[in-house]
Amino acid sequence: MIFYLQKIPLKYVLLVAYMLFFNGLRINGQQKSRKVKTSEFEYLELAVPKKAPTGYVSVKTYEWNRKLEPGTTYEASFWIIGKQVPTRFYSFPITLFLAKPADHTLISNSEEIEPVHPSPQLEVRPPPSFTARGHFTFLIKPRYAYQNLTIALQKVNNQNIPTDFIKSIKIIGFHLQPSSLKGKMENIKTPPEKTTLSSDTPLAERKLMDSGQTYSIPQRNVQIGLYDHRNIDHDRVTIYLNDKIIVERLPLAREKKYYDIELQPGPNTITLYAENLGEVGPNTAAIIIKGTSIEFMAVLESDLGQSQFFTLINTER
Repeated sequence: MIFYLQKIPLKYVLLVAYMLFFNGLRINGQQKSRKVKTSEFEYLELAVPKKAPTGYVSVKTYEWNRKLEPGTTYEASFWIIGKQVPTRFYSFPITLFLAKPADHTLISNSEEIEPVHPSPQLEVRPPPSFTARGHFTFLIKPRYAYQNLTIALQKVNNQNIPTDFIKSIKIIGFHLQPSSLKGKMENIKTPPEKTTLSSDTPLAERKLMDSGQTYSIPQRNVQIGLYDHRNIDHDRVTIYLNDKIIVERLPLAREKKYYDIELQPGPNTITLYAENLGEVGPNTAAIIIKGTSIEFMAVLESDLGQSQFFTLINTER
């Protein structure tokens, strides 16, 4: 045995030793899988996420290069992509947990972490629909100098979630920055006024579904951008501002198309009317609202029986 080892070139021995050492780091969970730098924060995605409390399961943990400052509001946003399960729809509430440096205790406090959109959930429909992709933003108002954040799913009825299922859920586009939303965009708890539709409006023929997304915007004149954020399947849409058509029979594409709109004082509804179902239903559109000091995106889904909407509150004085 020793005779054969002596004939192996040294470079191959060193290569095998390096591979064994590298894999050892992966196995013990100490490896930092990827480094990301955006804005003034630099992040490490932990190869093994921190363990969430009972009733939750961790998907991803991020650790950044400097501590959050108490008294400052931060904005954490990301896309979450779920695995499709044949013949079954599933939904899991999304929760964020914070932790101090070298602290294994995860903290989730409604006074420190607030979702921009009410009741954020990972929702995935079975084939032939595409895997659900949702973009979520949370406001963080830390009371302590936290230095890492864990994205977790809440178990529904405390059911067991297979490990391989969690590994197939992807978090992409994670971004942490001091918030630009403070004082400019907020959840409105009071229900918006209902828009009255005339009987000759096609929208009145379909059931209106509130997406639960409500935003405050401090100006009247804004831009609305439309595009297909999933696979291009030839969706064609009409967009209503209140009871007026602002974009008619638009084929959705990857390229964003922008239109100028004028909001009325107070509540306004943006409604997605599906002209077809494309190659795969339902009809889904990503809608961007852009102003001089604010920009955000909402995703609406509609079919030939119902139209979904979100609400803008114009607070311009």
